[in-house]
Amino acid sequence: MMWERELINETASETQADEWNDLVASVQEELEVWWQHTTTAELVEELCAA
Repeated sequence: MMWERELINETASETQADEWNDLVASVQEELEVWWQHTTTAELVEELCAA
């Protein structure tokens, strides 16, 4: 029974890590797209507005 619990915990950790990696990858993609379509002037305006 102890090995089953360890297996479940290990699998849960891997699943959480996969979900976290997917989230990070999607955020990076969105930032890259935003950065490519944002001019320096727009960036300055957004930073000043924040």
